[in-house]
Amino acid sequence: MKSIKLFVACVLSLVLVFIIMLIIGSKEAYAVTQYAQRCASNQDFVTSLYNSILKRSPDSEGYRNWVDFLSKGANREDVISKFFESQEYQGFGRSNRDYARDLYNGILGRDPDSGGHDYWTHALDTGMSKAEVMRRFFESPEYKGIIEQCNKLR
Repeated sequence: MKSIKLFVACVLSLVLVFIIMLIIGSKEAYAVTQYAQRCASNQDFVTSLYNSILKRSPDSEGYRNWVDFLSKGANREDVISKFFESQEYQGFGRSNRDYARDLYNGILGRDPDSGGHDYWTHALDTGMSKAEVMRRFFESPEYKGIIEQCNKLR
């Protein structure tokens, strides 16, 4: 009887540790899941950019052009950059705060955490260029981790 109680206690402890790991890692897991969906194919990637950056479904001509561009060897970071540099996106007249949020959604595949969102908004408000902020997103450990996970899925 004592060994059964010990076994049950061990199992419950392991379950608790697993639940805590899920809670702590939920943001990272969410980001990897979101990006992995886009990494499944060039088509899914392009669709995700239209949705997360331009806030709309892709038009057929633009969609075909971007998918073709990627299939000819363009890298995904360049495509993301071009979406942000597009006349359509520029026409939104996004504030620095909105731009930072869009980078989180478009590059990391998640909503910003408040500390990071405030940090990047302040960086933009005090003179850091949008191109530099984007470059730093691409160089972030989170983005590199997403790419690593994405590469494992291919």
